Amino acid sequence: MQDTLVRAIGAYVNIRCMAAVTTHLVEEARRRHDTYPTATVALGRALTGGILLGGLLMGDERVNLQINGRGPLRSIVVDADAYGHVRGFVRHPHTQMPLREGKISVKEAIGAGTLQVLKIQTNQKEPYRGIVPLVSGEIAKDLTAYLVNSEQVPSAVALGVYIEKDTRVAASGGFIVQALPGAQDREIAIVEENIAALPPCSEMILNGLGPRDIIARVMEGITIKFLEEKEISFQCRCSKDRVIRIMIALGPEEIRDILVKEGEAKASCEFCKQNYVVTGDELKQLLEEIEAMPESPEP
Repeated sequence: MQDTLVRAIGAYVNIRCMAAVTTHLVEEARRRHDTYPTATVALGRALTGGILLGGLLMGDERVNLQINGRGPLRSIVVDADAYGHVRGFVRHPHTQMPLREGKISVKEAIGAGTLQVLKIQTNQKEPYRGIVPLVSGEIAKDLTAYLVNSEQVPSAVALGVYIEKDTRVAASGGFIVQALPGAQDREIAIVEENIAALPPCSEMILNGLGPRDIIARVMEGITIKFLEEKEISFQCRCSKDRVIRIMIALGPEEIRDILVKEGEAKASCEFCKQNYVVTGDELKQLLEEIEAMPESPEP
């Protein structure tokens, strides 16, 4: 079944909710990065959080999450857009922590640190930047703290990843619910009670619930208007053309040096682990094209 994101709003109340099932995209990230279980859960929660925050964007906006901690994972970086595409990596993918009461402790793997959120618009020179200290290290509560403190929107975030004994991702997903201006205390209390009674997101997904079902559980007692359902996926923006543009930016002297020392240029994308090779013949052609370019006039 394809991973999906669903957006909904209360038909008569100012509360919105989004839920996503991200099992396949998190499994793809695990496979690409060869993550051990602790790193898989941490990266999976961050990817799911990125997808959910991306669902709040419009047009060509992007959101970038950077979790930096003092624990063995060190950092997690996630990049998502408004179209349901997400990519990400963890600095030390082979991190594995001892189980605590039978559960993976992402908090210990990340340690004390910060969550930085960048919102990037193509027509803006500087992105919006919000930084908050990690309040939990389990990622969901940290995203909640960011939304409440930096964006001033009362919110609740839940994220979950379930790993099989063979380390494959069996279930992954989450939700965001937000009280918009005009939401009444009674309506907020209903949602809070619903959330308190919910099992973990990964358990609901293991039991066959999809995003619409999760939203129905979160918003039980409130009439729901579903707004959108879309497919989501792990998708990177890297390409060989981007690598070649980087080579051009290095300049002819650096390209000549690579030709002499290496004979070809190699690059690997941190986000998706795709490897690229620019052959010696391609480098020579680049040099010819650069040298044929007219010189820029002096100012």
